[in-house]
Amino acid sequence: MSSPLLVLLAPPILAIIVFFLRRWPRVAGLSSALLLFVLALILARVDLDLSGQTVAGGLIRGNTWMLLGREIALTGAIRTILLFAYGVMIIIFLLATLLPQGYIFIPLSLAVLSPLAGALMVRPLVFGAVLLLVAAGLLALMIQGERAGSTLASFRYLTMVAIAAPLLLIAGWILETEQAPLMGSVATLYVVAFAILLAGFPFQIWVAPVVSESQPLVPAVIFGVAQMMIIAFCLLLLLGSPAVQRSAQFWQVVRVSGTIALVLAGLFSLTARSLGRLLGYLILIDIGIVVLAFSFLDRTRPELILTLLIARVVGLVLAGMGYGFIRYQLGPDFSTLDLGGSLRRLAWIAPVGLILFVYGGLSLVGLPLTVGFRGHWMTVDLASTQSFWIAAIIVLSMAAGVITLLRLLANSLGQDSRISKAHKELTTEMKWAAGLVLGAAIFLAVYPQPIVDLAQRMILLI
Repeated sequence: MSSPLLVLLAPPILAIIVFFLRRWPRVAGLSSALLLFVLALILARVDLDLSGQTVAGGLIRGNTWMLLGREIALTGAIRTILLFAYGVMIIIFLLATLLPQGYIFIPLSLAVLSPLAGALMVRPLVFGAVLLLVAAGLLALMIQGERAGSTLASFRYLTMVAIAAPLLLIAGWILETEQAPLMGSVATLYVVAFAILLAGFPFQIWVAPVVSESQPLVPAVIFGVAQMMIIAFCLLLLLGSPAVQRSAQFWQVVRVSGTIALVLAGLFSLTARSLGRLLGYLILIDIGIVVLAFSFLDRTRPELILTLLIARVVGLVLAGMGYGFIRYQLGPDFSTLDLGGSLRRLAWIAPVGLILFVYGGLSLVGLPLTVGFRGHWMTVDLASTQSFWIAAIIVLSMAAGVITLLRLLANSLGQDSRISKAHKELTTEMKWAAGLVLGAAIFLAVYPQPIVDLAQRMILLI
């Protein structure tokens, strides 16, 4: 079996196995974490030398696989991205044993790893757009979960990717068939598709609904693992299109898209009325900064983008845990909470969840002593060399997020509240998990070198 075939087939098989265990959340979470850990060990041992030497007892051979005349290739950089994705998923699955996310969350999380990996490995790369559409379908089901009612978030997400995929396929057809009269439109097709996939303006409309309508750990998969692989796909696609790289209009449009998204995110965060919406807008601030960092690729290396994305994953896990713990403790009263008076006494009722949520939110906006600080302020420094106003917008948007979080913290310290006590208390396992994740995040904030090294290994794809 070739290594790409293993990467494509193993996750769906594991998803089927875990699907039959879905009614026992602890068993499903632990089993999926263990099975994915074994897959990660096998993938880490695969020899990707072009000679195709055998490893892992002779079961896994080579780094390419042919399917319908198309090559599917696994490189060292793609493997690094996959191992990081598997590692994050293992942590999420373990957290899901303490904070159940629904029966289909874990099977879908495993299954979606296959098309996302395929999108990075298929050659010509443009055919990965089809696999991204398959992944979007699975992620839309994850967003919806078992919840009845509104399908706004899942439908918007699927619609956005469904618009982007044909644009990339058309651009790929123009390049592959060398349609000279249409070559000028390739950059336009790419910039619209990239703005959609990166969630830039005006295509950011699905971000906040995803957070407010899904389970707490779903954003870590959607905006963390999946978005990292989607942006890696965009980077690879851009590498294969020198004409697009030379287009000043392409970079300018991406920059404007990110700037407007950042302005809107900062304003919306100041007016957010619920914890879910606030988290969505904090994520959108981080997304806007990533889009701006992407727009500076004509002048810098992609290490910054991947540093931002790795830090985002940490912030999402922290904030998602905090959001979930608060919902777990408050039960039915959670639906009545807003960022005004209803949040008073929250610091006394659910202190662990609040600490995780606030620290994760601060990481998403890049405050000092958080994992997100290095990447965000590197972006500010880079933007300042290009435009003072863009750098100022980044700083002001980050400040808006910090102000809202500090206001949330201040309100939560109040004494008068309709909520007198928690409906449930956190278990000892939950407290240990919170301590371990928070400790790891603080360690990475103080010693960010592991993140830097990981990002540097990932940029070998450029």
